[in-house]
Amino acid sequence: MPASIAAFAICLHAAVFWASAWSKVRRPREFRLAVEAYGLLPPALAPALSVLVIGGEIVAAGNLTLSAMLALSAAPPEGMLPLLYYLGAATGGLLLLIFTLSIGFNLWRGRNFIDCGCYPGAQRDPIGAFHIVRNCLLLMLLAPVALAPISLSILDLVQGLAGALVSILLYLAAMQLRRNWRALELA
Repeated sequence: MPASIAAFAICLHAAVFWASAWSKVRRPREFRLAVEAYGLLPPALAPALSVLVIGGEIVAAGNLTLSAMLALSAAPPEGMLPLLYYLGAATGGLLLLIFTLSIGFNLWRGRNFIDCGCYPGAQRDPIGAFHIVRNCLLLMLLAPVALAPISLSILDLVQGLAGALVSILLYLAAMQLRRNWRALELA
């Protein structure tokens, strides 16, 4: 597998988890309310679960970021790079799996009015099949991270960053189109 694809997956997931964690840190109340709305745990546990999710996203993003930076160094500390690398991928994969199952369970219960809670403070985004598909795609993109070569060149990282940036811009454009479509349906 080309190292540039692994760099793309690392950069994309790091950016997604950093952005998601940042929006939740900025709006903890909205995120806690979104966690409560899923109705999977007693409301008294929502604050603790909110903190755990934010912490998990920071761990995933931080480890993926650090592993990419260490991969560029000539002599990364022995054993540190694989540890950070796989811990970031495993944490991110576990979070995405939990998010996907939570969304799927609530859709199965007919509770499609719940705000997804992915990026609190942004426009309201009720859960739907779109979220399951998006999370499954992100999970599939984590495979190159788990199977990737550990050493990355600066060119691999630049290509990965460029690919991640284009993907994020396309995602934001698709989200805006989705909101516009929904607004037209309601009009």
